[in-house]
Amino acid sequence: RAKESDFDDPEVDIHNYHTGVLNDAAELGTLTHEWLEAHLAGEFEPTLVREEQTEMVEAFLQWESEHDIEVVLQEATVYGYIDGMPYAGTFDAILVIDGVTYLVDFKTSAAVRPSHIAQMAAYGMATGLMVECDPFTEGAQPHENKKTGEVSYWIEKPLPPFQKYGVLQVRPGTFDDSGTYKPAFVKFHEISDDLIAAGLDFFKGAMYARHAETKLKKYLKGD
Repeated sequence: RAKESDFDDPEVDIHNYHTGVLNDAAELGTLTHEWLEAHLAGEFEPTLVREEQTEMVEAFLQWESEHDIEVVLQEATVYGYIDGMPYAGTFDAILVIDGVTYLVDFKTSAAVRPSHIAQMAAYGMATGLMVECDPFTEGAQPHENKKTGEVSYWIEKPLPPFQKYGVLQVRPGTFDDSGTYKPAFVKFHEISDDLIAAGLDFFKGAMYARHAETKLKKYLKGD
């Protein structure tokens, strides 16, 4: 991001350039997710505004052309309980890829991380889906947004069945540590049952730690 002249310009703080890089990566991930969601739903895709995004989309279209893809569900909110402790989250999709039904998360990160697998394991263990609906739907339950005060209505539905877990990694072109350019690519990672089991243990541990921390803070405050 920095130009050579920036290193000699006293008004340019190059020490904070990493913040811009992180923001760029987050924005690129969001834009790519939005495009993939719209494309798979058969809707109008958002305009491609960055060269890296165009490269990633082209890589995805190439990958897609090599596989038989069917969309079962996208952007679904799930909820569940770990030893009575509630949790909720939103997964990207359930896709049938070459005849196998996967619960899939889209990632633009450089690697599949333990937190990604823990997240997926929690999705798979969810009690069910919460689908937004109009207030007159039978069984609809209200939910108030504490920040805005807005009330929405939701209904419970079962999680569609799936056979396996997978991460669809969509990466922009980048330079490795040796300065060699690596073009944008798409790689599908099938996550084994053993990894999912370990990921669920990781998620449970995080849940226990979070609830224990909350209790400690209450005790320290004298509540």
